[in-house]
Amino acid sequence: MSTMTLRLDDDLKQRLDRLAKATRRTRSALAAEAIREFVDLNEWQIGEIAEAIAEADCEAFAGGNEVARVLGKWGVGRKSAVLLPIAEYEALLADLADLVTIAERRSEPTEPFSAVKARLEAKWRK
Repeated sequence: MSTMTLRLDDDLKQRLDRLAKATRRTRSALAAEAIREFVDLNEWQIGEIAEAIAEADCEAFAGGNEVARVLGKWGVGRKSAVLLPIAEYEALLADLADLVTIAERRSEPTEPFSAVKARLEAKWRK
């Protein structure tokens, strides 16, 4: 295990202190958990973006008509009922919005993943 020093503004440190006291955990444990979750989420997101870019580069995704056809098979636009937790429903809506955006933007010029990654790394190093 490694050690790392963080600089926090006073308000955030006070909030972290209160949370540590309320949860009976150390500030270090809470910070490590928060960083772990942040890194996991961002690694996943960057991986998904890279995968989507690769699919788009190969034109391995559905166009607008294909999306509409598949949604029609699922009954989108017709009255029907499905019981889903709200979080799953919202995730499906977000995925649908992403698919529509990809289909609409398929003719735009692409940027290699390595260039996107380098740009993001340079931004976060500042």
